[in-house]
Order: sequence, then structure tokens, then C-alpha cells
Amino acid sequence: MERLPFFPALGLALLLALPNPGRAADDDSPETPYSVPETVVTASPVVEGNQVTRHAETVTLVSDRQIDDLNAQDLPASLRRVPGVSISRYNLVGSYGGGDGGAVFIRGHGSGRPGGELSTMVDGIPRYNGFWTHPLMDLMSLDVADHIEVQKSPRPVLNGNMSFGAVNVLTRRMDQGASSTRVNTALGSHATTLGRLSHGGRSGPVDYLLVASRRASDGHRPHADGETKSLYAKVGYRLSRQWDLSVLANKTKGWAHDPQPVDAPAKPVLERYDTDSEFYLATLGLDRPGVQARVKLYYEDGYADWRQWDEEAEPPEQENGISDYANYGVRASADLSGPAGIEFEAGLDLDSYGGSFVSNRPSEPGEKIDERLSNLAPWAMASRTFGEDTRLTPSAGLRLNHSSEFGTQVGAQVGAVAQRQHTRLHASYARAFNLPGVYTAIFYGQYWSFAYEGDEWTQLDPEWIDHVEAGVSHPLSENLHLDLTAYRDEVTDALRIVAPPPPPPSIANTGGYTSAGLEASAHYSPAANLQLFAGGAITDTSPEDTPNAPDLTLSSGLAYTLDHCWRLNLDAEHVASQYVQGTRSDQTVARVDAYSLLNLRLGYLRGWGAGQGELYLSLENALDEEYEHRVGYPMPGRTITAGIDLRL
Repeated sequence: MERLPFFPALGLALLLALPNPGRAADDDSPETPYSVPETVVTASPVVEGNQVTRHAETVTLVSDRQIDDLNAQDLPASLRRVPGVSISRYNLVGSYGGGDGGAVFIRGHGSGRPGGELSTMVDGIPRYNGFWTHPLMDLMSLDVADHIEVQKSPRPVLNGNMSFGAVNVLTRRMDQGASSTRVNTALGSHATTLGRLSHGGRSGPVDYLLVASRRASDGHRPHADGETKSLYAKVGYRLSRQWDLSVLANKTKGWAHDPQPVDAPAKPVLERYDTDSEFYLATLGLDRPGVQARVKLYYEDGYADWRQWDEEAEPPEQENGISDYANYGVRASADLSGPAGIEFEAGLDLDSYGGSFVSNRPSEPGEKIDERLSNLAPWAMASRTFGEDTRLTPSAGLRLNHSSEFGTQVGAQVGAVAQRQHTRLHASYARAFNLPGVYTAIFYGQYWSFAYEGDEWTQLDPEWIDHVEAGVSHPLSENLHLDLTAYRDEVTDALRIVAPPPPPPSIANTGGYTSAGLEASAHYSPAANLQLFAGGAITDTSPEDTPNAPDLTLSSGLAYTLDHCWRLNLDAEHVASQYVQGTRSDQTVARVDAYSLLNLRLGYLRGWGAGQGELYLSLENALDEEYEHRVGYPMPGRTITAGIDLRL
């Protein structure tokens, strides 16, 4: 029997029970971050808010302020309280690979490993291991995040491949004249150290931002250590009032060990996952009345070394799977606004991904496989708004994707948004695809080469999702805002590894599942210095053992400011028991127990000349709950972090 989710439920009850003193609030404007202690603004806890786009897509926003208040050091930690999102991890710092050791799941999607049906993006450009075609959390530095968009609705037209859902990190840019420097350093339990230094400014038409960071931890149990490092630079130049150019460069490097399940016999080799990536993005933008256009050129040079112990080899031996990949392309788009509420968006995407992979073993040198895939995709979206007091905006769009190996796919979506004053209704349908990745060539061309010619992977079909969604956003008062969304997803032709008998193994489009759910969230602002949030998600899947889709999650948060200098943030969550493991194979699906967590952060602000400083103390898992994301991998008990954040 699952334990009562007491603390998140209590937070929801308090939120609904608190009196309404009638303070006006603008539901359409995000909270602004504090500038100096005398004008501290208390931001919404956990998430900044929910949006419904013009195309009836659901997006949850997490700002840099929420990232700080959650004491989140990576992408999974920053999203762990978002309704409809679940995570997996092994270590305090660093992600072991791109699956169980560190991943984000949205509405039960994202479990496919290798390969992934979700995208992690930076400024709209997907970032992932180009050979295994799934996200790696250590590539996604949050040091420069202005906002994180959790795109819960599939976006087959705008995003294309891997679009069952997405997480998009929107990077910060210096828009003020004066230069500024920020230093953040902290020490925590288990020899955890955190450090970040940033400097930026604007001079005439030129703006710049430089950031360096390092995070490391010995881990909460043997071999649960890890480290991540990031260097970031962004330079912008205003060519004119309408034209703008920016160049972004980000180098990330990280490693994490696999601590192995509790009581498992020690392996001769300590398994480890290393990543090293350089990412470059140049953006040319045009902004003038009625016309917005963007051309983005990107290149990512990545490397991953997965060290394992192969127990099934004869004799057992160490294996180093080395991926040396490069992803690059160009994405061009234009947004035209016309008379009578007409808006037309169109674009052309060209993406190339892949590289080389080799499995190195002491017994024999590996045979390197080189493979590259590409997609060329024109797309268009059209919408029109009718009415004045009551506005109705229907929309429709298509993407025509041509894959170098898998033929042509058509992604499509339609939607409608109705709004009267601050009340919004939305409904949508989308059909999205996820292509087989380069990893399929590895299986047929290397691991199973004893039984195949090597090109059988080219006969595979994409995975498909049919998505239906409807929701309402409504203010019950000036200070209390509710969002409610229902959805149903049906995934067909899902890729599965079919193991013997009979031999040999293969990959086939034999899988499928459905996920239906209801998500609700409430934001309440009873006073200028107090913000409350509560949210939850109910999910029903078929088959029942669909992984990473807990049937109930609850979250709540509180942000309170006292005397313009003390800042208190509380957040709590309950996650029901759930099945775990990836969905590409027929492995026995494991199940982890439900858990409830309570975290808090207390900060003290002081003026520092023209800047300010904050001393803060963060307490995670305050109740010392015993829990795990994967069977046999207990997560840390109560942990403490103390730090200082200087803004000069």
C-alpha cells in the first residue's frame, strides 16, 4: 500500500484555503527577478507558469529564478517538480549515460534507449549523441538558461524528428548597458563542490556573456561520484534596428561512475561514462513590424566513452564503446503577421547527424563503423484569429520530412484556442514521428554482424504518435489562477529489440502503448511577498507496465520574502510507485516504490555597493526519505548545501 502523499497534498490544501486579500496580479506577465534588496520581487515557486501557444500547444516555463530557488544543478533537478515530468538518476552530480543514470520523461515518453523520442534543445536546436540518438543530460548546461520550456505537447511541425515532447533551454543575453559579474560558490554534503563565474555587458551594438562552471561530488555511496564542467560564450551584434547577429559557443565535459545496485558483487572494472562536447550556434535575425525571420547555423562535435564490464564475453572482459559524432545543419524560419489576425509561419530545416563508433576490447581491436543520416524538411503553419471580445484562433500545419535512409514522413497538427478576457480554452490533434537512429546500424553492422549483411536496419519504419489534447486556463480571482489539461497519446510501430529464440536477434516495429492523463496546476498570490504553487498529474497507461509513467504525481511550493532580505523557498513532491527500465528490449520491467520529498532553501540578501550578495542554505530530502529512481540504486538521504551568490 502506498503511503499518503502528505506534504504535497497539504500544500494544495493550504493554497486553496488561504484568504484572498485582493491584490491585483497580471496573469499574462512572468514574474521579474529581484534587482536590489529594496525591490525584491517574490517569484513563483517550482515553475514560472503555463502557456498555451497560438497553435494550442501546452508549454510549462521554468525560469532561471526557479532554477536557483530549487538549487538545481542540472536539467533533471530543475524539472523534477513539473507536473507530468519524471526523472531518473544515480548520482548527485553527473549523469551515467543517457538512460537510467540520467534522463527526463514527459507524460510517459522518453524511455526508448538507445534512441529517444524526446528532444533536448538549446535555443531550438536539438542536442544529443548523434550516434545513439538520445539526449545526454551532461550536455545541457543550465549556467546560461534564461528560461526552460517544457513542451509537453508533440510538435511535429516545428520540431520534426524526436518530437513526442521536448525540453528547450532558452539562453540568456545581456540587454543592459552596464557590465555585471556574478560569482556563485557552494559546499555540500558528500564533498560536493559547486562553482560558477560569469561576466557580461553591452557596449553600443555589441553585447557579450562569458560563463565558466564546475560541479563535482564524491557521491552518497561508493562509486557514485561525478563531475561536470562547462565553458560558455555568447556575443551579439546589432547590425541595425531590424537586423541582429549572435554567436554562441559552449563546451561541456563530464563523467560519472555507475555505483551498481546495492549488494551486487564488485566488478573487475569500475563502469564509467565520459562525455565531451563543443557546440556552436550562429543566429541571424530580422525583427520588424509584421515580419520575424531567423537563420540558424549550428555544429556540435561530441565524444562519449562508455566503459563497461562484459560478463557475457568468453572470457569476460572490459569494453569501451567510443562514439565520435558530429551534428550540424541549418534551420531557417519566417513568421509573417497579416491583416485580419492572419499569421503564417514557414521554414526549412536541414539536419545531419552521426559519426563513428568502435567497441574496443583487450581481446581484439574494434572495427570502426561510420554512418550518417540526414533530414531535409520544409514546413508551414497557418492560423487566424476571429472575433474581438471572444477570440477564436484555429491553426493547422504540415512538415514534409525526407530522410536520407527512411523515405518521406508527414507530420501534421491542427488546433484551436478560444479566449475571453483571461479565460482560455484549447484543443489540438497532432501526428508526430520518431525515426530509427544510427544506433540501428551498429546492431546490424557490428554486434549482430555474424548473422546479417549489415544493411537490414534501412528497412525499419519510424515510430508514430497520435496525440489529442484539450484544456482550460482560468483565473478564479485576481490572485488565483488554475490550469487543467487532459490528453491521450497512442504510440504505434514502436521499435523493439527482439531477442532469441529463435536466433538471431533483430530490431522490429512491433511495439506500442497508450498514455492518457489529466494535469492540473494552481498559482496563488495572497500577498506581494508570498507565492504558492500546487500541481498534479494522473496518468493511465496501457499496457500497465509502461515504464516511467507514475499514475500519480503531486507537487507544491512556497516562496516567501521577509523584510526584503530573507527569502524562504519550500517545495515538496509525491511520486507514486512506477515501472522503470527502457522500452527497446524485452527485459523484465522492474518497479520502484512511491516516495515523498520535502526540500527547502533559505537565503539572506545584503546590498554590496551597487550590487548584492546572498548567503543561502539548501536542505534537500529534509525528512530523510528512503527512495530510488531505479531498483537497487538508493538516492541520497538528507543533504545540505551552503553557498554564497554575489552579483556585482
